[in-house]
Amino acid sequence: MNMIRMAGALLLLLCGSSMIGMIPAALLCGRKEQDRHCCAGRALLLGTGICMLCFALPVTVACVRGKSFLFVFRLGGSLLALLLALALCLLFFIRRVRRFCMEQLALLRSRKWWISFGILAGLYASLAIICLLHRPLLESRFDLPERLSAMQGTNLMGGINPLTGEMTGVSSGWGTAARSFLPAWYLFLMRLFHLQVWDMLFKVAPLWLLALCMSAYYEIGAVVLSYSAADEAITGGQAAPAQNRRRLLIYMAFFTIFTLCGNGAYMNPSYGLLHYAYEETTLLGSVLLPAVFALLLTAFRLGRSKGRQVE
Repeated sequence: MNMIRMAGALLLLLCGSSMIGMIPAALLCGRKEQDRHCCAGRALLLGTGICMLCFALPVTVACVRGKSFLFVFRLGGSLLALLLALALCLLFFIRRVRRFCMEQLALLRSRKWWISFGILAGLYASLAIICLLHRPLLESRFDLPERLSAMQGTNLMGGINPLTGEMTGVSSGWGTAARSFLPAWYLFLMRLFHLQVWDMLFKVAPLWLLALCMSAYYEIGAVVLSYSAADEAITGGQAAPAQNRRRLLIYMAFFTIFTLCGNGAYMNPSYGLLHYAYEETTLLGSVLLPAVFALLLTAFRLGRSKGRQVE
């Protein structure tokens, strides 16, 4: 039963965020055939960002006004449910988004897509095994597990002693909101699916953040590797789809190898991704910064495509 609850939490994080992100992904996707590749990773990144920004509103209000976590759970859950329902309605009523979703579903009939998906799934599994087999020490590099345990036991936001994990009183302010956001996000999922701290931090969170990290680097490769000087005269700066697909798979294979090589380097970003994926620094360095860079590259690609159309 516990495995079913963890699978449900991971499925909601991945599939629910992807459905929400399909709308901005469709608007950011170009009209050329080379631009309309599988955008599941881009949809996952955009949907996750929208969900976390939406959840940050009740966390900020609770910390500034001195509310309890129950207020965050009710208001945050209502906002996320409303956002998911709105996204499902827009998927059916906006013609461009509906056509984009049908094109993404049409990729499932391609044998080459399934081969690429199998290779990427194998690379993801090789990193996920390291994350799941890791047995951390009792202490953490930071105090997130202690804060999460204190919030779970007291139902209060912030204001704990990181050495003992005991609540020292309700503290309010913008700084408390920043420190309490990620623990509140994890505790929301724990309350929703009845999970324990260990299951959330060392089983669900690493798999979720690993998928976000690989999606961010995949989108970077999809933009950077699609341009080639050798193909400039033939394709106008765009690599052939088959050649681009091979480049992406080789690029992701090197990403996996380099990440595994950093497994033994303490305080390395790869070490944090594989062993302490639940920490704020891992979310910032391994997910947020690559995701922002990928979105900037996508915007640059769209601007360059529109500039060529004008010319």
